[in-house]
Amino acid sequence: MEPSSGAPEPAASDGIVSQSAAGTTADDAGEETKVPDVIVEEQRLNVHHRAKYISINKYKEVVKKLTALRQSHAQLYDEKQSLEQDMEERINEAVSSERHRAAVRLTAALAERTEDYDALVEKTQSDLRLATRKHSEQLERARHEYFVQTKHQEEQIEALKAANARLEREHREEIKHYKEENQSLLDGLEADTCEREKIARQVEGEMERTKLCFEEKELLKETLFEKEAEIENLKQQNMELREQVQLTEQLNEHHNERIEEYERESEKRLEQELHRSTKERKELEERHAGDIEERERKLEELLKHKEAALEEARLKAELLINKVRQHEEANEEIKRLTAEGNEKTRLQRELDKMRATCDTLDNDLQARKVTVAALTKENKRLQSEVDRSREQIEEKADAHEKAQEEIKILTEKLQKNKAECGAMEETLRERDLKMERMKRRSVSLEGRLKEVEELEEALRKEKEKRQELEKNLEEAKGSMRMKEAELADALKALAEQKESRDRFERMYCEVRDSLERTEAKLQETIKVLPVLPTPFGQELAFLYRHMRAPPPRHDKESLESQHALRERWEAEKELRMDLERVGKAMKGRIDELTAETKMQSEALLKEKNLRGSLETRLKTMAKLLDDKEVEFKKAAEEKEKFERELSKISDALRKREVELEEILKAHGDASAANRKLEGALREKHTNVERLRDAFKQKWEHRERAVLELHRNKEAAIGERQRAMEALKSRIEAQAKLLEESRKREKKLEGELQRSADERSALERLLAKRNKTIQELKRVQARSPRLRTAPTQPSVKHDSRIKALEKSVRAIPEILRSIHALHAKHRDSEELKRGLEAENEDLKYVLETRYPLRRSEEVKEESVSLSPREQPSTRNQTSTTSSVALGSSRSGSPPSSPGQVCELFVR
Repeated sequence: MEPSSGAPEPAASDGIVSQSAAGTTADDAGEETKVPDVIVEEQRLNVHHRAKYISINKYKEVVKKLTALRQSHAQLYDEKQSLEQDMEERINEAVSSERHRAAVRLTAALAERTEDYDALVEKTQSDLRLATRKHSEQLERARHEYFVQTKHQEEQIEALKAANARLEREHREEIKHYKEENQSLLDGLEADTCEREKIARQVEGEMERTKLCFEEKELLKETLFEKEAEIENLKQQNMELREQVQLTEQLNEHHNERIEEYERESEKRLEQELHRSTKERKELEERHAGDIEERERKLEELLKHKEAALEEARLKAELLINKVRQHEEANEEIKRLTAEGNEKTRLQRELDKMRATCDTLDNDLQARKVTVAALTKENKRLQSEVDRSREQIEEKADAHEKAQEEIKILTEKLQKNKAECGAMEETLRERDLKMERMKRRSVSLEGRLKEVEELEEALRKEKEKRQELEKNLEEAKGSMRMKEAELADALKALAEQKESRDRFERMYCEVRDSLERTEAKLQETIKVLPVLPTPFGQELAFLYRHMRAPPPRHDKESLESQHALRERWEAEKELRMDLERVGKAMKGRIDELTAETKMQSEALLKEKNLRGSLETRLKTMAKLLDDKEVEFKKAAEEKEKFERELSKISDALRKREVELEEILKAHGDASAANRKLEGALREKHTNVERLRDAFKQKWEHRERAVLELHRNKEAAIGERQRAMEALKSRIEAQAKLLEESRKREKKLEGELQRSADERSALERLLAKRNKTIQELKRVQARSPRLRTAPTQPSVKHDSRIKALEKSVRAIPEILRSIHALHAKHRDSEELKRGLEAENEDLKYVLETRYPLRRSEEVKEESVSLSPREQPSTRNQTSTTSSVALGSSRSGSPPSSPGQVCELFVR
C-alpha cells in the first residue's frame, strides 16, 4: 500500500523539492550529460521497498478493534462480579444447613455409643469366666507332659552310655589300624622323595639346555629383524627409483612435445617470412624506389625475432643438459642397487646356516618332549597314590574327631546333671549345638574332597592344554604352507615388476640417445650459423636436416646390458623370497620353543608345591593321632567317674521330683483361685479405663478439628489477601506496559507519517530526474560526441540518495517493533484470562471449604448448635465473605488505568 498523495506535506518537504528543482536546473546549465545507471538503481530501490510500507488506515483499524476488545472485557468483568456475589450467598446458606444436620447426627451417635458400652461390659465378664476354666485345664495337661518327658530323658541317658562303650572299642581298633597305615605311607613317601629328587636333577639339566637354546633363539631373532629391516629399506629405495624413472619419462615427454611445437612454430614463421620477403622483393623490383627508413625498420624487426628465437634455443639446450645429468645420477643409483643385491646373496647364505641350526634345535626339542611325556606319566601315577592316601587319612581323622566330640558331649552332660532339674534342658541344648558343629566339620571335609577333585580337574585341563598346543602346532604348519603359496604369488608379482622395470629402462635409453642427438645437432647449428651467407637459409637447412633425420635405433650392446640386468633382478628376487621364507619359519619355531619352555616350568612348580603340601599334611596327621590317643585314655578314666556320680544324682532327683509334685499340687490350687479373682477385677478395671480414654480422645479430637478449621480459615484469608496483592501488582505492571505501548504507538505513527511525507517528496524528485534523463538521452541520440563522453554524477543528488536509503532502512525496524507490541498485547490478554480463571478457582475452593466466620461463633457452634441461631450466623458470614470478596474482586485485571485507581480507593 502506497501513501495517499493528497495528504498535506510539511515545509521541510517543500524545501527539499525546491532544492532538487534548483539543483536540476544548475545541472542542466552546467553539464549536458547525466548518468543513467544511478536512475536505474533508484527505481530498483523504490520497487524493493514499496512492499514494506504500511498504511495508516490499516493501523487505525487495528486500534479500533483493540478499543472494542477492551470494552467487551470490562462488561465481562462486571458480569463476573455479580455472579460471584450470588455464589457467596448460596454457599453461606448451604453451610448453615449442613451445620444443623451435623449437630443432630452427633447427638444420635452419642446415644448409640452408650448402649454399645453397656453391651461390651457384659460380654467381657462372660469372657473372663471362660478364660479361667481354660487356664486350669492347661495347668493339668502341662504337669502330665512334664512327667512323661522326665522318663524319656532317663531312657536316652542309658542308650548314650551303651553307645559310648561301643564307640570306645571301635576307636581303639581304628587307632591301631591308623598307625600301621601311617607307617606304610611314610615308607612310600621316602621312596617317592628319592625318585622326585632324581627327576628334579634331570629337569634342572634340561632347563639349562633350554636356556641356552632360548639365548641362541634370541640372537637369531635379532639377526632376522636386522635383515628384514635391510630388505624393507631396499624395497623403499626401489620404489623411490621407480617413481624417479616415471617422473623423468613424464619430463621427457613434456620436453619432446614442447620441442615439436617449437619446431612447427619456427617452420611456420620461416615460411611466412620467406613469403613476405619474396613479396617485398617483388614490390622493390617493381617500384625501383622506396622508403629506406621502412626497409631498415623491417630489417630491425626481423633481427629482433631471430635473436629471440636464438635465446629460446639456448634455454632449451640448457634444459636438455640438466636432463642428461639427472639420467647419469639414475645410472649411479642402479649401480648401487646391484651392489646391494650382492649383499643380499651373502645374507641368503647366512640364512641357510641359521636354518641348519634351527633343524638341530628341532631335533633336540623333540627328544625333550619324549622325556617330558615320561615325566608326566610318572607324576600322574604318584599323584593318584597320594590322593588315595590322603582320602584314607581324612576318613580316619573324621571318625576320630567324631568320637572325641561325642565323648566331650557326654562329659559336659555329666557335669551339668550335678545341678538341679533345670540343668538337664541346658545339656540337651548344648548337645544340639555340638551336633551342628559336627555337621560343620562334615561340610569342611566335603570341601577338602572338592579341593582334591579340583586338583584332578586341573590336571585334566593341563592335558587338554597340551593337546591344544599340539593342534596349534599342526595349524601353524598348515599356515606356513599357505604362506609359502602366498610367497610364490608374490614372486610372480615381482617378476612382473621386473619386466615393467626393464621396459622403463629401455625407454630411458631411447630418451637419452634422442637427447644426445638433439644436443649434437644444436651444437652443429650454433657452429654453422655464422658461416652461412643468410640467416633464413641456415634455419631452413637445420629444420630440413632435423626432419629428414632417420629415427634412433637400438644397439646390440644396450640389449645385452638390459638382458644382464634382467637376470640380476631375477636372482635378487629369488634371494629375497628365500630370506622371507626362512625368517617366517624361524619366527614360528621360536614361538613354539617359548611356549613349550613355559609349560614345562609351570608343571615343575606345581609338582613341587603339591609335594611340600602333602609332606606337611602327613606329619601333622601323625602328631594329631598321637595326641588324640593320650586324650582318649584320659577321657575314658573321667567317663567312669562321671557314670558313678550320675547314678547317685539320678537317685536324688527321683526323691526330689516326688516332693515337688506334692508341693506343686497344693500351690497350684491356691494360685488358681487367686488368679481367677485378680484376672476378673483387672479386666473390669481395664475395660472401664479403655472406654473412658476412648471418650476423652473423641472429645479432644472434636476440639482439635474445630480449632484446625478456624486456623485453616484464617490461613486461607491470609493467602487470599496475598493473592489479591500480587494481582494488584500485576495489574499495575500491565497498566504501565499498556501506557508504554501507547506511547510507542504514537511515536511509530509520527515516524510513519514522516516516512510517508519523505517518500512523496522523493517520488517527485525521481519524476523530475526521469524527465531530465529522458531529455539527456534525446540529446545524446542527436549528437554522436556526447555518447562517448564520460559521465559524472552530481554531488547533491548522491547525498539525497543516501538520505533516502537511510530513511528506507529504518522502516523495517519500525514494522518489527509494531509487530512485537501486538504480540506483547496478545500475551498480556492471555495472562489476564489465566489470572481470572485462577481467581475463580481460588474463590470456589475457599468458599466451599473454609467459609469466613469469627472464632467466637466457631466455638459456640462446636459446643451446641440451635436452629434459631442460624440466621444470625448466616448474616455474619455473608458480611465477612462480602468483605473478603471485595478484596478478591480486584484480582481480575481491569481494562484501563482508571479502573485500577478505583480499586485502590476501595
